[in-house]
Amino acid sequence: MESPNTQSYVEHSHLIYASDEVSGEDVGAENQAAAVDVPGAALHSAAASDDIETIERLVAEGTDVNAIPRGFTVTALAMAASYGTPETIHTLVRLGADLQAQGSEGVSPLLFAVQSGNASNLSTLLELGADPHQVDAITGSLLHHAAIVQSSEALSVLLTHGVDPAIENEEGNTPLEYITTRRSAIEQALAGMNSQDAALLSECLQSFLKMEQVLQSREVSDD
Repeated sequence: MESPNTQSYVEHSHLIYASDEVSGEDVGAENQAAAVDVPGAALHSAAASDDIETIERLVAEGTDVNAIPRGFTVTALAMAASYGTPETIHTLVRLGADLQAQGSEGVSPLLFAVQSGNASNLSTLLELGADPHQVDAITGSLLHHAAIVQSSEALSVLLTHGVDPAIENEEGNTPLEYITTRRSAIEQALAGMNSQDAALLSECLQSFLKMEQVLQSREVSDD
């Protein structure tokens, strides 16, 4: 859970691709290729694969670095935040990428980095000036998102940049309360399992315990 690119393209596909826009229902099969902004899609692909030479060429040729091409729901910077490296992020920002730009699903580059558990890219975006205090009414703060993907590294980065651990989600839980509730549920489930079945769940439990320690340490330091 701690390594970059934790979530695969498949897991993020509903946030990346607006498949209904290029479906056969709306566009004839012979015209489907034209339904995608080819230069824009190429920029997104280059951002995700750290192809800096292509990024610079496309932007020099006039591709809008902040555009969300038809067929996608996020910016090229969001793609780099999730699947690229800090160098690619720096390149896109130097070329004019908006750190705060949200996609059509409301996902910013910073949120995409958190959802991917990519602490390195998360740190880079924050150092460049991305706003860490994003909150949505349902999930809560970016700390809640980090807890969901079980990234203690992302939690630490966000806390270092001043994200308030007391913010509650829709259920009225702080990030620590969210983690503690799920850790307790895992422990109860493990009690009824044999060792072979419990291996994967035990790994998950360790992730929750580590996240608890991160947040509890912050509470102690605040006192």
